[in-house]
Amino acid sequence: MVTELKIGFIGFGEVARSISEGLGGQGHIKIFAYHYKGRNVSQAMLQTADKLGVMLMESEEQLANESDVIFNVTRADVAVDSAQKMLPFLTDAHLYIDLNSASPIIMQEMGELFNKKGKSFIDGVLMAPLPQTKHEVPILVSGKSAIKVADVLRPLGMNIEVIKGSPGTASSIKMIRSLFMKGFAALIIETFVAAKLSKDSYENVMESLKETLNTMSFDRLLDRFLTGTQQHAQRRVIEMEEAISYVSQLGMEPVMTKTTKELLQLISEKKKSANKDLNNTKDELFLFYKQVFHMEDNP
Repeated sequence: MVTELKIGFIGFGEVARSISEGLGGQGHIKIFAYHYKGRNVSQAMLQTADKLGVMLMESEEQLANESDVIFNVTRADVAVDSAQKMLPFLTDAHLYIDLNSASPIIMQEMGELFNKKGKSFIDGVLMAPLPQTKHEVPILVSGKSAIKVADVLRPLGMNIEVIKGSPGTASSIKMIRSLFMKGFAALIIETFVAAKLSKDSYENVMESLKETLNTMSFDRLLDRFLTGTQQHAQRRVIEMEEAISYVSQLGMEPVMTKTTKELLQLISEKKKSANKDLNNTKDELFLFYKQVFHMEDNP
């Protein structure tokens, strides 16, 4: 016999709507949502909730009373406030998952707050676009109740991966990954514009980049960048100065390239002050680059 499961959402934006749409049709699931305006929302939102089979609640207390599993899907800047408002109404049986893209430090602090009250807090992060994946979106979860929430949600078709560690661990994976993905996107945009401005060079530039990225594994690329950059930083500073001069003459402000030059300069100066060659192990490179980022005294 399938046990009825009641799922609640704090917030009724894209995340709540997409997951609700994906879960719709499973007869043993009831879905609730609390909007900060209660049921005093737009007619369009009321119609959306009705279409998805979601019952809008008047208060945090009502949502807690109706739900077994609660997802906080508001915004990162109000995650703490909404959690604090919900906390008094939670029981030991509730599973509370925060899916906001909040700082890992904030997730740690909320985890500690919930733990002091004897309540479950799960740090969760969405790892793919929701409109396409809906309830099957990959979700990383961490916290001592992470395994329990995975056991509850996986039978619904939800894609839950448990990450060993306290709240904040899952968020740190997404946050640090974003350093690369958003930075890489910004660099691609700057490179694309510069290549277009160069006119006849565009096709050759793009083909060369594609060949480099396609013929090298990530591990090899990582090793090449970590070792090669510290070995040849000063030469690359000069190369970046020439690149900045060139694209500036084309009428472009090379934001990412200027920052690259600044970092290369710091690496070059640190290498000169170290006055020794590195063995290029990951541990030694990590210690070197920590110092570049002025973290000599940090553990």
